[in-house]
Amino acid sequence: MKTAHKKQLPALDDDFAKDTGEAETLAELKTKVREGLMSEDAEEAKHEMRISLVEELIKRNNVPLPPNLVNRLARNLLENPRGRMQLQVRLMQERRKENPDAPPEKMFEPPKPEELAAAAHAEAVRNLSIEFVMMALADKEKVEVTEADLEKHLAEMAKERDKSVARLKAELQREDQGFQQLRGQLRLEKALDVLESKAKVKKEEAA
Repeated sequence: MKTAHKKQLPALDDDFAKDTGEAETLAELKTKVREGLMSEDAEEAKHEMRISLVEELIKRNNVPLPPNLVNRLARNLLENPRGRMQLQVRLMQERRKENPDAPPEKMFEPPKPEELAAAAHAEAVRNLSIEFVMMALADKEKVEVTEADLEKHLAEMAKERDKSVARLKAELQREDQGFQQLRGQLRLEKALDVLESKAKVKKEEAA
C-alpha cells in the first residue's frame, strides 16, 4: 500500500523571515524584497539608458577603427567558447523574432560559420566603437581614476567575491594587465557618469 506524502510548505510568518537571515519579521522581509526588486528595475533602466546614450554618441561621431584590431577582436570572440555561445544565442533570438512561426528544428538550427563570422565582426566593431568614443570623451573631460577610486572598487569586488582585498590584489597582479584593465573599466564607468550627467542637464534645459 502506497502512502501519500503531502509536501509541507513553510508558513509565511515571522519565524520564516528569521530563518532567511534577512529580516526579523515577515513585514520587514516583504519590504526588503520589494526594495530589492525596485532597485533591480532601476539598475536595468539605468543600464538601458546608458546604452542608448552611448549609441547616440557613436552615431554622431564617426569612429575610425583599425581593421587589424577589429579582426583580432572578432577572432577572439569566435575562439572563446563563451563568446561564441553568446553569438549563437543572439543569432537564434534574432531568427525567432524575424520568423516566429518557423518550425522548432529551423528555429534552433545552429548558425552557419559565415553567419557567426559576420556577427563576431559586427560585435567587435560595436565594442571597439564604444571603447574608442568613451575614451575620447574621458580624455576631453579629463576623467581620471584616483587611488581612492581603485581602493573603493577593490573593496566592493572583494566583498562580492567573499575574499580579502589583499588576496584580490594578489590575483590581479598575477593576471596579465589585470590592474590596467581594471583602471580602464573604472575610467569608462566615470566617463559614462559624465555622459549621463550632461544628458540630464540638456534634458532639464530643454524642459
